[in-house]
Amino acid sequence: MKKLALLVFFVFLISGYAHAANVALVVKDATSLSTEHEREIRDALLELGHTITYVDKNSVVDYNAFDLIVIAGRPKDSTESLDSFVASIPVNTKPAVAVDGKFPANWGWASGVSSIHSTSAQSVYIFNPSHAIASGLSGTVTVHSTTGKSLSAIQSLSFAATPSSSSSKGVVAFANSKTLLLNGQKTKNRVVFFGITSPLYWTADAEKLFKQSVAWALNDADGDGVDNEADRCPLESGT
Repeated sequence: MKKLALLVFFVFLISGYAHAANVALVVKDATSLSTEHEREIRDALLELGHTITYVDKNSVVDYNAFDLIVIAGRPKDSTESLDSFVASIPVNTKPAVAVDGKFPANWGWASGVSSIHSTSAQSVYIFNPSHAIASGLSGTVTVHSTTGKSLSAIQSLSFAATPSSSSSKGVVAFANSKTLLLNGQKTKNRVVFFGITSPLYWTADAEKLFKQSVAWALNDADGDGVDNEADRCPLESGT
């Protein structure tokens, strides 16, 4: 009976960690969220059951106090990009999801970011349908509900979705813990580059990709590269 009780508690502990995270949501202005760039991300995180702390250039926070960092950024060519403090956020030390086209090079995720424009609604190709980020999706998926919205893409990290089936760039890209980055750092947890910006215009499939990116980033509590449910020591830090 004691073993059963311990097992139930253990499963509850893992489940609670995975599904109710304390999230640092990095925004332009914590007192006035952008309709196009930030509110839909906030709503998606709340729908997943997470607790949110808004972070902007005026915030003083300890990022170690959070389970996840989410950067609610902008397309690369936006005139309303996030402020320069974002370049030094320790995204490689905590699970992180960045919806941003400006700062990935600063974090060592890429040497540069491309902007992809279209006169029609944007779509992506599910490059790795077996990965948890792309679960339930395959082929070409429309990700914006309106025309004229750009995508961002990088050449580094591993790809979950690309601009097309023949592209060598990733619109949704990821790295597991202990991945060597271009700046010589290694990730301590999972990170996701999410190049489908302007979330006000996300389709249901784009929102699904985002939510699954968040879930995947959180699903390695100790940063050892093993999913929590398959890990025999999910709360012990990896080395």
